[in-house]
Amino acid sequence: GTTELMEIDSSLDQVDIILTPPPPSSPYTPKSGTPRSRSGSCCTTPRGSHNSCARLLEQRPQCIICGTDTDSMQVDTSSTGDTSKDKALAFCGYAQASTVAKGGGGVPSNTDFEDSQSYIQRHVGVHITLCGHAIHSSCCESYLKSVSQRDERLFDRLEGGKRGEFHCPMCQRLSNILIPFIDVGVDWVQSTESDSNIRCKNENDDMVSSDSAKLRSCSKKERKSTLDDFLRATKWWAGRNDKTVVWDGRCCLTPVKEEDTQESSDHLPFLSSPTRSLRKSVRAFGKKDLISAWNSVMRTPRRVRRRAQTPSERGFNPLAFPTPESDRKRKDSFGVTDVWRKLMDQIFDVAHRADAKRLGEDVLCTSYGEFRHHLTEKYVFNKLNRTMGKELLEWPMCISSTTLTDTRRQELSREKLISKLLFSIQSFTYSCCSEAAEVRRLFRNGTTQSDPDSSEKALLSKFGISGVELSSGVVMLPESHTSADGDSQPFDGRMGKLRYLGLALMAATSPVCREVMQLCISFPLQSNVDPFDFDAHIRETDEKERAPIVYPILCGHVLTHTTCALCAITGQARTQSDFPEMIAEKSGLRVRNVIFESQKIVQIGLIARIIQVILAHLRMATVGSLSAPKCNSKVDRAWEEKILSTVLEIEKELNMDKSSDEYTWKLSCLMMLKASMPGNEGQFEFSLAMNCSERADLTNHVINGIEVAKGAAVEFLRDISVIMQILTPNVFSKNSTLHETKMRSDLTPTVVLKSLLTIHDFDFDIIANSLKSDLLIDVIANWYIDASRRKQEFPNRIGLDFPEFFFRGMDWPETPFGDRFDLESSRMMPSTALPLLGGCKLASRRLQEGSLCQISWLPKSYTDLYAELGSVCPDSDQTALCLVCGQVLNASGKSECTKHAFKCGGGAGIFFLLQECVGLIMHGVKAAYIHSPYVDSHGETNFRGRPLNLDLDRYNILLNIWSGHLTRERVVAERVSTRTVIIANFY
Repeated sequence: GTTELMEIDSSLDQVDIILTPPPPSSPYTPKSGTPRSRSGSCCTTPRGSHNSCARLLEQRPQCIICGTDTDSMQVDTSSTGDTSKDKALAFCGYAQASTVAKGGGGVPSNTDFEDSQSYIQRHVGVHITLCGHAIHSSCCESYLKSVSQRDERLFDRLEGGKRGEFHCPMCQRLSNILIPFIDVGVDWVQSTESDSNIRCKNENDDMVSSDSAKLRSCSKKERKSTLDDFLRATKWWAGRNDKTVVWDGRCCLTPVKEEDTQESSDHLPFLSSPTRSLRKSVRAFGKKDLISAWNSVMRTPRRVRRRAQTPSERGFNPLAFPTPESDRKRKDSFGVTDVWRKLMDQIFDVAHRADAKRLGEDVLCTSYGEFRHHLTEKYVFNKLNRTMGKELLEWPMCISSTTLTDTRRQELSREKLISKLLFSIQSFTYSCCSEAAEVRRLFRNGTTQSDPDSSEKALLSKFGISGVELSSGVVMLPESHTSADGDSQPFDGRMGKLRYLGLALMAATSPVCREVMQLCISFPLQSNVDPFDFDAHIRETDEKERAPIVYPILCGHVLTHTTCALCAITGQARTQSDFPEMIAEKSGLRVRNVIFESQKIVQIGLIARIIQVILAHLRMATVGSLSAPKCNSKVDRAWEEKILSTVLEIEKELNMDKSSDEYTWKLSCLMMLKASMPGNEGQFEFSLAMNCSERADLTNHVINGIEVAKGAAVEFLRDISVIMQILTPNVFSKNSTLHETKMRSDLTPTVVLKSLLTIHDFDFDIIANSLKSDLLIDVIANWYIDASRRKQEFPNRIGLDFPEFFFRGMDWPETPFGDRFDLESSRMMPSTALPLLGGCKLASRRLQEGSLCQISWLPKSYTDLYAELGSVCPDSDQTALCLVCGQVLNASGKSECTKHAFKCGGGAGIFFLLQECVGLIMHGVKAAYIHSPYVDSHGETNFRGRPLNLDLDRYNILLNIWSGHLTRERVVAERVSTRTVIIANFY
């Protein structure tokens, strides 16, 4: 077979993903595992592979039932239609509703949802874990059928009833989902160290030397380029830098005619032209097209069929637009795509069921949250139909007063698939943040143990990490090697196994990568209509106003938006690497530098998060939590003018050392505020009426907001660092020596933030210089316009939009108790008490329905706890204390604990029964007893005149169950091992 040789200079700090030239004949490769040289060559391929990059795993995962690694491509079911032989490989996993990263606690009152501190507790998150064992989808179905034939009582205790839960046949861990296996090339784990030498053989050395020189020069240019250079050249900003496509106003980039491209000017494309003219030349991209693209990119690339058209005819993203050949071969989902679609539905349903139980349908329908626009539209439009006496319709028929065409229904169904894809990415973000927070907590507690070295080694092995810098909280994953543990080393540990989910998300995002980037980053589009409004063609169909698929970035979860953009970048790179026949000819051997683009997107996300926090702080401090009736154009303009005039005065009077990092940080934040309100600069009609006291207060609020944003920036960078390492292994390999394993008390938030910026290859000066870019200022101004003025321009969107003037200053993951930047809670806690399991701030907690009272801390003495609770609820025969949020409930067989568990933990709860002095854990309607945290000097829990005190080891076990998302698994295990089973809904 043919191979290639490319040499990358050892002085490069960045390494592009290496691709081979387009294949001369066919992309097919042998069905057996692809052998690879142990010397570490990245693109050495066997005979018959035709330039397909070598696989990372020498041996594909084997099914734990049948023991084979065959997939659906080797068992052709398309002709027979027999899906029982579907051999799609997948991994057993468990998805559950969670409020751990949101601090637990009950649901705030409906009037508090405009408060960002309370809004984050409105909806649950979805936490996903994997055991790492592979199974065929058909084998899993056969296994579930055999399990369901067991005794009904045993099946209920083992499998969780008829909830779709099962035990992994290999390790017996609780599972309820299958995550598809996505094969990936060895170049996915290439090191980015400066001394790395990547060599791939080729029979034409002269051509490879020229290609290597091009790669070196391109990488050096990207390394020196600024954010302004990135914005001017990147194709991700399709509205400015790519005239071959046009944004349709919802979630699709539609290709334009060649003559339209030639006539366009150098400015931003005008997007108000009727879409009808575009549809004459290119058919709409609908649900079936997206499924067809998933069928291609989720297969192992050595069995991918060749496309009929060349990539140059299809534009920047070859899988984004249908072709005549794909139309003939398109069919419904099968194999791994079917597993993926079922996974998205399960993740979505888990969250929706939990939210409906904890909030109730009447409260949930007022705001379903982000990435659920179809639920919002269904409720709002059917509510209007009900008032007019019309028939209630399902989505998407309810959004139009006329019958939808099949093409239009396909487009709307594609919107729903994209929203579920984004929701799955949000669950992936939640899982990564939860696991990282658990690692930091365990490492923080491990430093106080008698033998920290042994506990640290166990944690490193359990989570698959190399260490934690306790001062900043950065979790570092080990450098991935292709020759360790049979090439499965990148997937070791709980965090390493999340890479299986990350690969599936990357593959699913690749066909719509540019659409996802536009939705989540919100690059400005030159148009005389709102980006979320309809054009002339859609208005002709008599459709109604629509809900946004994605919230504006300043009103949404910035970390999730940034993660979606990273999935788009890495997903496109994975497609280009594994499918070289789909690469545009103009790109040649060079592929976009994933590390470079990821760093720029992280920088943009960081700026968005800083602006969001500062604006939220100013809103809450100056105007308060505004509701819609109080907001109007005049009030908003007055507030903006006052803020802008104050910012200009602070900038003039900023007397600090201009070379210091603190000065650069404050100056950068002031520049961000000015960039978000460019239209009001120089117009100070309302600000002139401010007196000295009001101006001084506003100045203090701005300074305090900048300081609050510093802590938010630290949290954002340490969380996005973990996500980047999962999506792109070895992304920080050159900084692998940065982490420290000892806590330092002399570090300030500024120093910690600087160290985090260094990991991402930028600093305070780079941020300040990037804010001088006119393009970045346009992007920031577009963010603020989307977030603050859309309801003024479109007042008819009642119930369809996000909360007006709502900037999410506080967001998940919440800062846990004991964090170095949350010292206020530590000072408030008395020395005779410990924090609750929720471990987060209790300022926004409200007394829940059915709760007798609430405590803020857990007393160390059982006598003190009994006296405190006995005084407020003397008539309760069975008192239960929620160890997560401190709510006190009546547990005398009225299901109060079960109801509270749904509100507090999304179905999971840990309680302490006061009179019986025993612990109680529950998930859903199932409950089980567990050990009491209070014991006497002999370790016994029976109260026999000896004082009972809180045992720290026993309490840590409960804390590990809660923060480790092990409640459901522990409930099932306890109910199996005991003869006494608590009836459902008793407590």
